Amino acid sequence: MKTCTVGIIALLIVAAVGGAAERLTIHHSELRVYGATRRVAVRFDLSRLGKGARIDRATLHLGEMKPSQPVEIRPATTAWGYNSPAYMDREKRGIWTEADLKRRYGGSVVEDIFRAGDPEWAWAVHGVRKWKTAGGDFGPSVGTLTPKNGAGSVEITALVKQWLSDSAKNLGVIIKPASEEKTSQLGLSRAWLVLEGGGLALDEAVRMDDHPAWLPATYKLQHPRLPYPTKKWLAAVKADAKYMAKLRKEASRFNPKRARANWIGSLVLAQKLDPTPERAAKISAAVDAPFPNHGRFAVCYGLALLYDWGYDLLTAQERRRLAARLERLCTLEEEGAGGTQISPYNDVGASRYGCGLMWAALAIYPDVPSARKHLWRAKAYYIDMTIPVWRHVMGEDGGYWHEMHGYYLERCLGKLMEHLLPVWSCATGEDLFKKHPWLENHLYFGMYSTRPDFYRIKIGDIKCDMKAYAERRIVMPSYPMLAQRYDNPYGRWWLQFNSPLGYDSRWLKFDGLTPTAAPWGEPFSKNAKTKSWDSLPTVRYSDGFGVVNLRSDWSEDATYIWFRCGRSFTSHSHFDVGTFGIYKRGALAIDAGAYVTGYNSQHMIEYAKQSIAHNVVTVTDPAEPKYGRGKWTFHNDGGQRRVGGVYGTPIAYSVEEWKKRADEFDTGGVVAFQPGKDFTYVCGDITKAYTNKLSGTGHAPSRTRRVRKMVRSLVYLPPNHIVILDQVESFNKDFKKRWLLHTINEPKVDGNLVTIERAGLAYKHQGWDKRLKHTVRADKKTHPFFKEHTDADIQVKSYQPNLYQYDGVMSVRTLLPEQAEFVTVGGPGKECWIDGKNRTKGQFERWSLDNKFRPYTGEGEAGRWRLEVSPSTAAENDLFLNVIQVGLKSKGA
Repeated sequence: MKTCTVGIIALLIVAAVGGAAERLTIHHSELRVYGATRRVAVRFDLSRLGKGARIDRATLHLGEMKPSQPVEIRPATTAWGYNSPAYMDREKRGIWTEADLKRRYGGSVVEDIFRAGDPEWAWAVHGVRKWKTAGGDFGPSVGTLTPKNGAGSVEITALVKQWLSDSAKNLGVIIKPASEEKTSQLGLSRAWLVLEGGGLALDEAVRMDDHPAWLPATYKLQHPRLPYPTKKWLAAVKADAKYMAKLRKEASRFNPKRARANWIGSLVLAQKLDPTPERAAKISAAVDAPFPNHGRFAVCYGLALLYDWGYDLLTAQERRRLAARLERLCTLEEEGAGGTQISPYNDVGASRYGCGLMWAALAIYPDVPSARKHLWRAKAYYIDMTIPVWRHVMGEDGGYWHEMHGYYLERCLGKLMEHLLPVWSCATGEDLFKKHPWLENHLYFGMYSTRPDFYRIKIGDIKCDMKAYAERRIVMPSYPMLAQRYDNPYGRWWLQFNSPLGYDSRWLKFDGLTPTAAPWGEPFSKNAKTKSWDSLPTVRYSDGFGVVNLRSDWSEDATYIWFRCGRSFTSHSHFDVGTFGIYKRGALAIDAGAYVTGYNSQHMIEYAKQSIAHNVVTVTDPAEPKYGRGKWTFHNDGGQRRVGGVYGTPIAYSVEEWKKRADEFDTGGVVAFQPGKDFTYVCGDITKAYTNKLSGTGHAPSRTRRVRKMVRSLVYLPPNHIVILDQVESFNKDFKKRWLLHTINEPKVDGNLVTIERAGLAYKHQGWDKRLKHTVRADKKTHPFFKEHTDADIQVKSYQPNLYQYDGVMSVRTLLPEQAEFVTVGGPGKECWIDGKNRTKGQFERWSLDNKFRPYTGEGEAGRWRLEVSPSTAAENDLFLNVIQVGLKSKGA
């Protein structure tokens, strides 16, 4: 047995003692809404009530209810929740079994984790015992109440005495409308039991009598459990007038009436270093603060810190009340996550739920014994499921993430990493950074996916609009933490290099005081060593998602190439396996389409995600029918299989499920990679991107059997030559093959030679990085650019813009097929042309105002032209051999 006297069962609240009679308030230990929110199961933990307790009266109080009609209280007769056979069975069995995997679309591991032990758990049918009675096993009514203003109470003395006499019978109560209808909604989220009598003493020791096998033995019982500043750091802060002033200012911003959770850490630290009555009052008020307009997981972060860091600043009653609130938040997070069916392969879980469940559960377990189930669920999802998915997508290299840049990494994966890894490591003693050394390579993602003009490369869902899609650098919230934990000089340099943008000054200071992670991470020292990216290799292959980055050097005038060839993980991925991009003082071979139109816009669904918008080879079976889902129509573009939920291929929820359904998700990958000083060779077999076992069976997302073999080889000869060879074998010689190349400006065709330019000035309304030597300082009133392009500043007129001088040119010579047909598609009104229509419907009109795809603004990066190269004679086997040379127009290249 492990015992520690620093805690208390947070769900037991001593309310008051008046005269000879004692009163004790006990908040629910478990509460679960079920039956389409018409019923609520509630249980109270009476295990730590003293043996000499005398119960004269027990009153059940309910709060925050919706109905005004009578509500019945019925005793549960079958265990549910933490003590249920369903939960205990799942905890013993782990996450996945063969039986689970057989329910391919009808259930998921997410439901198993977050629904296990629920009353009437319709989702736990994988060999788990269900309740005998539809809607739950319960006995006759022991009381009825009619809520007033969302609250009510009823006496249940006899039932509580029965629970005390035989703890095995304490299965809680079922609360349900007396007359149930489909529209009945309880909405109950608070329940408490008021006991009156004598000898109502509590055992207030914190202990883990039954240490679960899944929790490291090094788990901390004492507070703080979450990462907390060292004594050395606290002393340094107290001695630093500027930092103390900053801390006091942040603490002063916390207003209990309109509280913001992100100021709680500063409030607690300020009170510990410089205690004042005003801050003490704010800390007490924070226990019940409303936190309007906050995501629930953000409230979890703030209140977990308040409970854990501020444990010794709260009264016993405040601690108990706060722990009860955190337990309720855990339940709500689980209900939301289970209902939403979040997948670690998708950003929704990270953006909607973050890591709040983990923080709250770590803060209150084992203070609250029933919080064990919350911690198990958090571990099962985040540690046992999510981290393996990260590894699966990032591969052995630990690099790219399939949802790419933007808020998916800035606000989702990057934030989740920062909030998960150090918190679990600190509380449990299991160092996830040592356990998963591949995480360090995530630091290189930003550097290698940045073009020489400091734009992000465009793979998957990336925005393009007048403002340009890459205003923010690729600096993830997890970068400071990873750079510090792995002592990585390149990561620290990348943070310093991006510091002029000021995206988040917390990440970029090397002052020995600014934390490197949430809620606290060891700061960078003032003399921390850095290494510039120009000492890194110029070639990198990131497996998993599958991206090869090649560049001639790290200068602004460098030739930069990327090649995407890997598996599909559906979320925000396009049908682009084998595509490539080329940059030389301008984007020359581009990825077309614009995510700015919106995720479910016609432009995204019917064009931007499709193979027709990428630099791949299409093979068209004229007999393949169009098909649709809902309002979408998927046209016969001759492209790759459509792997995605909206197209009919549901996302996976774990690595095990992905592997079980690999035939759906496996879209090929790199089969040969040879980097070198004189050349780099990469070869991708992408046949599976076009054909799988379901192709030709009527399974619409898998399309017809068109491609027997598709292999693309790319050779880069530094600095300015690229050779691309495609081996294509179709099932029918009459299937038309097209080699696609997307560009911003119109391709000029002369025989078998095609020339593409990207020369001219481009507009950046928020200014360009001053370190770029080709930046042009421009006055909007006098510069000729703005006289020629009067609509360049049409959206935002308050910024002082800068211009950038592009100068790139690319020549593409087609050697095979010897007899080839060249077709150019595009220009005004045909930028996104498929099946006789320009697919631009969505929010693009709002960003572009008039759909001009202006090449002198960020819109141009969405593309305007497509080159199609096809054999002039029909054959099953064809070779496409293209030699590409890039250079600078100003130098006559």
